[in-house]
Amino acid sequence: MLEKFIQYCHSKHEGLSDYYVTQTYNNMQELLYVQFLEAELQTQLKLNESLEQKLSQDSQILHNIIDMETRKTQKLQNRINHVMSLFGCHQVVNPNDIIEALTGDIDQSLCDDEVCHESV
Repeated sequence: MLEKFIQYCHSKHEGLSDYYVTQTYNNMQELLYVQFLEAELQTQLKLNESLEQKLSQDSQILHNIIDMETRKTQKLQNRINHVMSLFGCHQVVNPNDIIEALTGDIDQSLCDDEVCHESV
């Protein structure tokens, strides 16, 4: 049956008349089955094209979101660097450095207070 389907598709592609194509089949049931297979194939091809377009659109949206988030992160990094430079600190490579630096300062000030209280 696959051979008949391929033959049918080639005949349609070559532009042969429907009458000629129908005469190559022994019975109407074979012809109807092959025509059904062709219709299913066309449906699947259209569905695949639609899915490819949707995937392409979704991919573009994702790239746009990534670009936007990258720009936002860079702006935040620039602000952090500016604030740190106002306090005479070195340029911060990672925003987590600020948290670590502040935590370290707080820990150090607590230790200093404890030492002060212990020595009194």
